[in-house]
Amino acid sequence: MAFKGENALQMWANIKTTGTMEIRDSFNVSSITNVGGNTARLDLTTSFANTNYCVVCSCTEDDHSNSSRTPRNANPTRKRFVTGSVFVNAARYEEGNSSAVDQLLVACFGDQ
Repeated sequence: MAFKGENALQMWANIKTTGTMEIRDSFNVSSITNVGGNTARLDLTTSFANTNYCVVCSCTEDDHSNSSRTPRNANPTRKRFVTGSVFVNAARYEEGNSSAVDQLLVACFGDQ
């Protein structure tokens, strides 16, 4: 089922933050900028109509072993939302420190 219109999926991205930050694949993302602290600014091809959108993030740490690893979480940053870009980062769960991850996964729902 495809969602269309208001509050539909308007952007998604699969980002590598280890080494050189890069987009593996995406929809409605024109560029990525590493703004420090493993925080990415994703510039949108088509901006949101307003700043009342929802950002959903997830991440995977690495692919080095099957043993238990330090949990990571991914979130939009504390910056105020803007219509033309989205800021996201990953952090070590227990410390709240920024952390490189193998996959930073982002999806945004809202109006365009």
